[in-house]
Amino acid sequence: MSSRRIIAFLLLSAALGLGQLKPAHDITYSEAKPVLNDFSDDPPADLRGLTPAQVQAKWPAYVSEQDRSTRERLLQGDEDSLVNLLLYGTSFTKEPRLTAEFLKQNGMSINPAQRSVVSDILSRRANDVIAAMASPNAGERLRYMRGLMQKRGQNVDTPAAREKLHAYLLAAVSRVYSEFSQFEEKLQQAREAGDTGVEFAIRSTLFQQRGISLDTSIMPDYALEEALKEILRVHLFARDGIHRVAVIGPGLDFTDKAEGFDFYPQQTTQPFLLLDSLIRIGLSNPDQVELTTLDISPRVNEHVAAMRRNASQGKPYDIQMPLRGDKNWTAGAREFWQNAGSKIAAATKAVTVPPSEGKVEIRAIRVPTATVLRIHPRDENVVWQRLPLNEDEKYDLIVATNILVYYDEFHQALALANIQSMLKPGGLLLTNDGLPDVQTLSIHQIGGSSTAYSDEKEDGDHIIWYQYKPR
Repeated sequence: MSSRRIIAFLLLSAALGLGQLKPAHDITYSEAKPVLNDFSDDPPADLRGLTPAQVQAKWPAYVSEQDRSTRERLLQGDEDSLVNLLLYGTSFTKEPRLTAEFLKQNGMSINPAQRSVVSDILSRRANDVIAAMASPNAGERLRYMRGLMQKRGQNVDTPAAREKLHAYLLAAVSRVYSEFSQFEEKLQQAREAGDTGVEFAIRSTLFQQRGISLDTSIMPDYALEEALKEILRVHLFARDGIHRVAVIGPGLDFTDKAEGFDFYPQQTTQPFLLLDSLIRIGLSNPDQVELTTLDISPRVNEHVAAMRRNASQGKPYDIQMPLRGDKNWTAGAREFWQNAGSKIAAATKAVTVPPSEGKVEIRAIRVPTATVLRIHPRDENVVWQRLPLNEDEKYDLIVATNILVYYDEFHQALALANIQSMLKPGGLLLTNDGLPDVQTLSIHQIGGSSTAYSDEKEDGDHIIWYQYKPR
């Protein structure tokens, strides 16, 4: 573990009064050996051609470098979030939002290199976001993005610098659209093959070369709730049988994954909505359940730590839940949105939706301090690190949605090994990514469930259930 990570862990632990916790440690060669054996015919490129003894000698430095590289992908993911903010945000501009629906209605597409009505709108939006970044009254999102651009060698200090940043932002939009065109091409090829299993497997590693994004939305929590209902029905857990829960990559609603909303404060939603579902379904007792967030992002970890600090001083946590009003949601999805959070929180006044957002409904909840304090952040890279947990500290349930898609099968297998080490016997991992079946491990797929969100094609999630059964 690097000195920088040790310092970050100590600061986080001190902030939470959790000095007794041990930090995550890099996965050792012996801990990774089952996965290395399973992938002996197809190891990572930088381990190819090495003997087991050579891999073992190289392993500590290799893991440290891989962990550093993974954490650096967060910056690229943040830049992708800036692109979403540029296209969809309303807090800094009066220009139209360049949503897929807007482009479809107007028969347009985005191509910053080709002069058009859309490219003109995009150019003006870029100027507006730069001006907002430069303002001394810039909000939390824009202050963070100004700092991110400084890390990229960009700034807003002079007209020449702003012109340079303008070009940088348009290039970033082009990059993101090029990436998604390639993703869609891969998926289309999989669809044409006519094998839904192959298509799902491709989807499950689609972003392995992409920056790791923190953006989130609440609909995967609906799919999780439906999965948990079925899990209770088939008696994988007894009523009130889930006491310890972990969420890998809980997300931070910087610009909502689907729509890029930025008219309310940043928030994390999955930890709370998962607790709410567990209590509503009857799988957890509200006075006994505890939840840990596992993330490599300082922004996420610091947000959860600040949330807890505020709660310890008597301040509750508000969550805003917008819902597009022009989409044909399923009855179940709408019912989930209407009830989400009602078992752990009280309704509160929602923020006002700007007219520029179009048809958007919104509701808000206020989470009491006692519930906030049931959530604990931990810094862990689930691929390259392990938490040192005693048996009574291990989890009944671990959730990982829209996070393992950022890794290839080898890395997913390492993550599975680390997740297995954190689960109690019989414990479950729920994820919306199909993961490799690693025969040398004792965690395997035992079922799954599918949930549609709307009448739009492929608007939904498959939740796969993996259970740890010690041999």
